[in-house]
Amino acid sequence: HYFPFWKNILNKKAAALYRTSEPRFDEVQKRLIAELKENGIAITHLDELFPGQDLLPKLQAYSQGLMVSGQKREKGKTYIIDLMEKMTTVDLNNPFLKLALSPKVVAIANGYMDMYSKFFMQSLILVAPVGDATPISSQRWHRDPEDKKLCKIFVYLNDVDEETGPFTYATKTHADGKWGNLFPQRPPQGRTNINEEVLGRILPKENFKVVTGRAGAIVFADTTGIHRGGYAKTKQRLMSTAGFCSPASLWLPKFVYPAAREVEKIPESSVRYALQPWYDRAKSAADTGMGMQ
Repeated sequence: HYFPFWKNILNKKAAALYRTSEPRFDEVQKRLIAELKENGIAITHLDELFPGQDLLPKLQAYSQGLMVSGQKREKGKTYIIDLMEKMTTVDLNNPFLKLALSPKVVAIANGYMDMYSKFFMQSLILVAPVGDATPISSQRWHRDPEDKKLCKIFVYLNDVDEETGPFTYATKTHADGKWGNLFPQRPPQGRTNINEEVLGRILPKENFKVVTGRAGAIVFADTTGIHRGGYAKTKQRLMSTAGFCSPASLWLPKFVYPAAREVEKIPESSVRYALQPWYDRAKSAADTGMGMQ
């Protein structure tokens, strides 16, 4: 978990692949990557990132179908209703997977990570209102545990205001940020139950970003930075999440990989790489010259 070792040794090959790919970005992508690197968070909208494609109604319609077919409360987070089953095979025809694995989104994740990154999770959740209940779990300030740097993508599928449990982020607390060492991760659990009062005394008020917005808003965030969300008081929130990590992550993906022959049909090398399994641990250790302990 020593950051230079993670970056320059464990992820050396992924970084080299990214550099040789000669990535090209449009102006929106450039802005999002720059804001991610500066603050750990960047915000756009489906209509800005994918102009003319009218994606929101398609995603909302697909979500409504899942809401009718079945719902499952998440263990330990009773306020979260999962609309997609975990540990199922990636369906490349699922519109949320198509969005998360679009070359535009993968390029932003890679541009922030400065390497070819790995796709490791996708979810679609309905956050139920909890009134004035005491915040629990991810409703409290925390750092995610999966890696030293992450790029998660949240898509709001309904309008989100203060009553709808908005995603809230402490800017510049990501690994490269000014406050990256504040309440540091405790591998492999990340960092939970960060004291809100102490956090408020240390960080300036302007560092706290409450992400309200209309349906179709997209939030890119490094969730190893300090954040919280899902504390919906009176209104429910419907949101999809996708996640990218480095090949050095020790966490297993939360899905089953599609057949290799399906992945090989994908024309973009960055997307193929994102959907290929992590290296065998022994091979990865041999590649870095560290051996297995």
